[in-house]
Amino acid sequence: MAVDRDESTDPVRDLYAVLLELGCAVMRPRHHETGPRLHPVKLDRVLFPLLLGIDRHGPIGVGDLAKRFGRDYTTISRHVGRLEAMNLVSRQPGKHDRRLNQAVVTTAGKALVDGAERGKVAIEVLEQWAAADVEDLLRLLRKLSTAIVGPDTEL
Repeated sequence: MAVDRDESTDPVRDLYAVLLELGCAVMRPRHHETGPRLHPVKLDRVLFPLLLGIDRHGPIGVGDLAKRFGRDYTTISRHVGRLEAMNLVSRQPGKHDRRLNQAVVTTAGKALVDGAERGKVAIEVLEQWAAADVEDLLRLLRKLSTAIVGPDTEL
């Protein structure tokens, strides 16, 4: 089903532009506070989404992370190694196959995820919305995500 477009506006392109703006705002490199009185941690735009993915889906193997992020295994393994060196994730033997390591967020990594300023701002804004509006937005964004990246790559 095609979307009707008025000549003066193009809601599909406007929505895409808004999604890009949000994505850029969320992934902009910044210092993320790990909590009160703790040292700020500098994460680049690649590592923070990876940390969020591990937090949401962990413990998770590097192969599964690579599939979810659409990257090759060696790249994701190197990035997980960087997060591990920063004590934000650790690796542990897999539940079903102890030969395979899985990444899991450490206490410091969890504090970083929970304390991310942009996440706090988004939550504060969304808490002001009606529950039905939040549910509609979530449903529609999941629908868009599934259509673009597929059902098995949802972060």
